[in-house]
Amino acid sequence: MLRLALFCTLPYLLSAVAPLGWPTGSVRHRYYDTPNGQLHYVIGGDVSSSNRIPMLLLHSHPRSTTEFRYFAADMNPQIPFLAIDYFGMGYSDDYKGDGANDTFCTFEAIASHALEIATKEGADKFIVVGHLKGAHPAIELAYQAT
Repeated sequence: MLRLALFCTLPYLLSAVAPLGWPTGSVRHRYYDTPNGQLHYVIGGDVSSSNRIPMLLLHSHPRSTTEFRYFAADMNPQIPFLAIDYFGMGYSDDYKGDGANDTFCTFEAIASHALEIATKEGADKFIVVGHLKGAHPAIELAYQAT
């Protein structure tokens, strides 16, 4: 009887929990194919516009682009942004290296893919922001973009 009671109340308990992802319609979800797997990223606003310089957001570990959900909600809605999920996080594929022991993507490689994504989306200039572990690829991305 107790199991049934818990099972019946579970949907009500779950409905009281805040949604974990991006609010519907707040971002556009995109995917980028790399030789080592597919990367998921989100776009808020028009990152190719010359009116505003977009922000390129790199999350901490182990997180995903949704780490920036509340930051984006409090940010000026006219500031466009890109947020990229690392390999194995969020909706990105696990990293597929060259061999069985090659299971981690380097900061240089993720920065290179982030630069490719920004270029693909028409963001010629951007402000890169890295949170905690995201600071390492952010610094590398700033170096590669110059």
